[in-house]
Amino acid sequence: MERRQKVRVLVDEMRRYEANPTRSQCLTVIRKIIRQRVTLGCGYTSLLIQVKNRIENVNRGGVYAHHRASRSSSTYKRGPTDTYGCTTFLPKLPPEETNETVEQNRQRLVEIYRQEGAGGVERAEVKNQMELTFCLQRRHINELPPPDIENMRSKWPFLFTPRCIYAHFELLRHQCAS
Repeated sequence: MERRQKVRVLVDEMRRYEANPTRSQCLTVIRKIIRQRVTLGCGYTSLLIQVKNRIENVNRGGVYAHHRASRSSSTYKRGPTDTYGCTTFLPKLPPEETNETVEQNRQRLVEIYRQEGAGGVERAEVKNQMELTFCLQRRHINELPPPDIENMRSKWPFLFTPRCIYAHFELLRHQCAS
């Protein structure tokens, strides 16, 4: 019998007593087998890894599998707080702005980036526009389903520069503190 078959038999026997044995339980069984000089190859570390992998594969799709909610379902919602305890991670528009003007400011930022590249981050206009569009940045970042990085990079190229991501974090932190 080859090693793979022996691992399958071993896992089947272990699962008769415990459907999802822990790593330490597997290690105990494997050490006992090795002490009895049953030839399964050299060492028990690789055998332990094979046994745990086999258990995970056998349990896949069963009651021990972790299921994630489908991102396309309407039940996929963010909780009221993020991991830092911030409940205002979706700020409101500045009083003097509308959705249209904020979107125009975002487009202006994209245009500046096209013309000047990442070096445009030094301009005061970019800093001001990034602050004005903070609410739209947060809206895009927190979309459901979450946007991919390339989509965000095309909408917010300056957000991927160290200066702007740091400024974004500071604004977010300030929003959460107030």
